[in-house]
Amino acid sequence: MPSVRSQAMKLFSAMFVTAALLMASAAAAVPFRVATSITIRNGDWFPLPVEDMKAAASDAALAEISSQALLHIVSDEAEANDGTLGLDVSLIGKAGTAKLTITLSLKGQPTYVSTASISVRGLDHQELYRAFEHIGQESARRLSAKVEALVVHPRQHPASQTPIVPPSTPEGDAPALKATYNEAQRLKHERLYQESRVLFEQVLAAEGSGTARLHRLAADELRYGLPVFEAKQLIVGTGSTANGLGAKLELIPRVENLYRQIQAENGLSEIRIQEAQRALDDLAVMRVGLTNAMHQFARASVMNLRMLMMQQVAMTDDCPDEAAATAMLEELPSSLELQRYELASDGAVHYTILDAESGVANGLVCSHRGVDFEP
Repeated sequence: MPSVRSQAMKLFSAMFVTAALLMASAAAAVPFRVATSITIRNGDWFPLPVEDMKAAASDAALAEISSQALLHIVSDEAEANDGTLGLDVSLIGKAGTAKLTITLSLKGQPTYVSTASISVRGLDHQELYRAFEHIGQESARRLSAKVEALVVHPRQHPASQTPIVPPSTPEGDAPALKATYNEAQRLKHERLYQESRVLFEQVLAAEGSGTARLHRLAADELRYGLPVFEAKQLIVGTGSTANGLGAKLELIPRVENLYRQIQAENGLSEIRIQEAQRALDDLAVMRVGLTNAMHQFARASVMNLRMLMMQQVAMTDDCPDEAAATAMLEELPSSLELQRYELASDGAVHYTILDAESGVANGLVCSHRGVDFEP
C-alpha cells in the first residue's frame, strides 16, 4: 500500500505535468494540412437562406480552427497531406434546433468528431445568424480540444495505478486522472475554458481502473458545466459604469446563445432546460434594464452640454453654431460627439449628440425660448 506521502507526490507530479503540457502545446503542435468540405441538410426548413446558414457556421468554425494553430486549412486537395475536415450543418425543424458536426480524418489516426447544437426557435434574422456563428465557433473549439488532447499531447492513465477506494464503492478514482480532472476545474475557474476543455477531453479518453465516474463527470462538464460557468462569468465580469453597461449589453447575445446551446444539448434533463429558459428570461429583462440605464447615463451627460448652451443663449441671445457646440463638447469629460447640426427654417437649431461609448443619441433644439431635449 503506497504511503500518503507517495500518493501526494503522484498527485503533485500529475498536476505539474498537466500544466507543462498546456504551456508547451502551442509550440509543440505542428499544424496538420487538411482540405475542407461543407454540406447542409435542412429538409424543407429555411430559417435563413441556405448560403447564409452555411457561411455563418462554416466561416466561424474555420476562423476558430485556424486561430488554434493545430490545423492548416488548404484550398487545394492535393496539398492536404494530412487529411480532410468535413463540416455538416443540419437543421431539425420539429425541434427548432441547428447542429454543426465537424469530422476530422487524419492519416494514421482515428476519425475525430465534434458537434455543437443550439435552439433557434423564435429568433429573428440577426439572432439566427449569430446562432449559426455560435455553433461554428463552439464545435471548432471542441474539435481543437480533442486534437490537442488526443493527437498532439495524448496522455495515459494506466489501470495499474492504485485507486483511492471509498469504503462504500467497489472502485475509486485513479489518482492521476483525478488530479487531471481537478486541474481542469481549476482552469475553468480561471476562465481558461479551452485549456480546461482539453483536460476534460483527456479524462474522457482515459482507460483502465478508476475511470468510470470521472468519465461521466468530464462528459457532463463538456456539455453543461463549462457553458453554464462561462455564461455566468460573462454577465458578472463587467463593471457597473456607463461603459460597463454597454459591455454587458454587447455580451448578452453570447450569453443567450450559451443557454440556447444548453437547451439543445441537455434535452433529457427537464430541469436543465427550465433553468436555461429562466436564465434567458432574466437576460431579456436585463437587456431592457441595461438599455434604459444607458439612455439615462447618456441623457445625464447631455444635460451638462445643455447647461452650457443655455448660458450662451442667455448672454448672447444666439444659439451656438456648429464650431461653438463642438468646442463645448470638447470641454466636457465625456465621450459625446456632435453627430448632426441643422438650422431649421423657423430659426431653431437642432443638434444630435452621440455618446460614442454607448451608441445612444440625444437631440437638442435651441431657439430664443431656450434649449430643450427634442421629443
